[in-house]
Amino acid sequence: MRPLPVLTAVALALAAPLGLAACSSDTPTDLSGADVSTAGAYTEDADASETVTPPPAVADAFATTYPGVGAVTWSMEDGRYEAEFMRDGTETSVLYDAAGGAGAVEATIPVAALPAAVAAAIARDHAGQTVSEAARIEEGGVTRYEAEITADGAETDYVYAADGTLVATTPAESD
Repeated sequence: MRPLPVLTAVALALAAPLGLAACSSDTPTDLSGADVSTAGAYTEDADASETVTPPPAVADAFATTYPGVGAVTWSMEDGRYEAEFMRDGTETSVLYDAAGGAGAVEATIPVAALPAAVAAAIARDHAGQTVSEAARIEEGGVTRYEAEITADGAETDYVYAADGTLVATTPAESD
């Protein structure tokens, strides 16, 4: 598939809140000079590669909040338990403390669904670099957006506030 022209991609990003960006593709798309696709992303941590069994309080909290979820992969992230699963066709992860208190909820989104300010920041700061994954992160009533960007062969996650302000940068998790 040929990359979308810059203005078309920006228009899709602006139209997403209106529900007009319903199409997605796994093929990278040009967003003001940054290649993008619609895969998912998770916040990373060095200890996330090992599968763990959560304590009963965490497993019970998850089962109560997400009844009927099939396959769940558990790992550790920054000392918290991370549940990764599919919800309504969307890759989702939730972090829990050892007592079962829920933290961040992260779900994949199409890059075209990023807020216009985030899309503009990516286009400005990462022109010509590949954006391979995007996600919406909700925690403590705050929504942030993550973009996994590849530059010089290295993948990095950039987390933005809805207004396009860069909040955090971390090395991306290997899939």
